[in-house]
Amino acid sequence: MNIWQFLSFSILITLFSTSIIAKQVECSRVEIPIIFDEFGLPTIEVIIGGSTYRALVDLGAEEGIYFPISEIKKISGVKYTGETVNSVNILGAIHSDRKFFLPALKVQCMRFNNLTGLELSPWAASLGDAPEGVEENQQVVLGRGFFYDKVVTFDYTNETITI
Repeated sequence: MNIWQFLSFSILITLFSTSIIAKQVECSRVEIPIIFDEFGLPTIEVIIGGSTYRALVDLGAEEGIYFPISEIKKISGVKYTGETVNSVNILGAIHSDRKFFLPALKVQCMRFNNLTGLELSPWAASLGDAPEGVEENQQVVLGRGFFYDKVVTFDYTNETITI
């Protein structure tokens, strides 16, 4: 191997290893702006199947993601598990939702892999008159399972979530 071949080889190895390290560093930590909705609930933007959604962050919800049935049909790679999960809202209404598996989801540069989720039935329960469109305008919900194996910091002062 002559000196030029050696130098070329060394430069290629350096560039390759630098790009791998840069990719790992780039996505090892992400800061996401919190957008508070009209009720003061925290939401973030997520990209699912190439579409951007505003997702409610609900750490009281157990599964990783809850997704409107109409939107699930638009996402490739979703596989139903065959399980059904029953839940009861504050008014005692029972919902049966099908469980699904989502191979990957992206928030900025960070990938979240192997998520389980449920079809999103309208959870809304209002005492008195419900605001118009609440039942029809269900959004994506991210539960505790979404953040499994991640360290998460909620900074309400600066309106960010750091993962």
